[in-house]
Amino acid sequence: MSAVAMTPSANGNVSDAAIRAGARNLLADYMKIKPGVELLIVNETSIERHTVEVLEHEARSLGARVLTMWCDRIPGPEVLPGSLVKAFEAAETTLFNHPVGGMLRLLPIGGTGLKCFSFANTDAILGSPFCRVPYATSAEILRTVQQRLNSARKWRVTCPAGTDLTGELTPEELAPSSNSYGGFTLLTFPLGIHKPFSTFAASGRLAIRWLTPAGIHEFDPAGIRLDSPVVADLDRGKLTGFSGDNAQISKLKGYLDMIGRKVDKDPYIVNSWHAGINPLAFSPCRDVDSLERWMFLAHANPRMVHFHAVGEVQPGEMSVPLLDPTISMDGEVIWDRGRLVFLEREDIKAALSALPAVTEALTQNLEVGV
Repeated sequence: MSAVAMTPSANGNVSDAAIRAGARNLLADYMKIKPGVELLIVNETSIERHTVEVLEHEARSLGARVLTMWCDRIPGPEVLPGSLVKAFEAAETTLFNHPVGGMLRLLPIGGTGLKCFSFANTDAILGSPFCRVPYATSAEILRTVQQRLNSARKWRVTCPAGTDLTGELTPEELAPSSNSYGGFTLLTFPLGIHKPFSTFAASGRLAIRWLTPAGIHEFDPAGIRLDSPVVADLDRGKLTGFSGDNAQISKLKGYLDMIGRKVDKDPYIVNSWHAGINPLAFSPCRDVDSLERWMFLAHANPRMVHFHAVGEVQPGEMSVPLLDPTISMDGEVIWDRGRLVFLEREDIKAALSALPAVTEALTQNLEVGV
């Protein structure tokens, strides 16, 4: 196969070899691209062209037949373009470098082909260690953490800003599940979170500093950042009261009410939560730059846990991120002030020790954009 010319990377901090390695990890290991596979790549018009060119080149070098689509942003799943839906429903394999992947990740999707939503839509991300750890290693780490979480019956989440919530698993959560993507209807790259826990059997206090979009609908503004945390009372999934600076409380309630009116959902419902399980996750974007881009990457780091808010159906319209949480399962501390200490247990380290690049995979990156 002849070489395909690509424009130079605009990012001087990551080598082309690293970017190609990340692309190979995504395409060959995560998505199992083989000769003859038809691959549809759906891209947002604003993302880095070089990153897409690398993905196209590496996919073709693996023997794939590649079709690339470029789409503007989409306000919500109700207005998905028919041509796009037909394309990914018919495709043998689809890679989403587009927020539409976020809209679809917890919704029923037509077609039988594998679909993957990638957070790695820049050279800096695709070429980072976050995206280069072999899929088998990331998957086994997630399986190990998820297996421990599956045995839990009660949980507690606290954070330095004032969160203190306790809950127990609902009958629906205790029922067996055959979903292999951690609760999602499509694969996400890189792997970064466990299955969500319901908050409909939870009570306590939730400290709110940020509201970030969950990727289902577009809003203006796309989330809010409060000057100081507002501590909300939570009773079986319902926000019932707020304490803190009055101006910040008004800002928070005003935004929640606006979102609730826009999507016709109860804005004071918090339906579930999950935490980051990928120590290498990072965000080159800060919360003050873009709340959406920040959370799409930072949420996979153990320093972050996020709650799903606005509406009863997961994931809801907004996320409530918490920084440096301590999370216990049946009294055992699994996350300690943002460190996934469960993976530091000697028996767990021994069980994972033979995995490729496991030492790098378990190295904590503290850069989460705040």
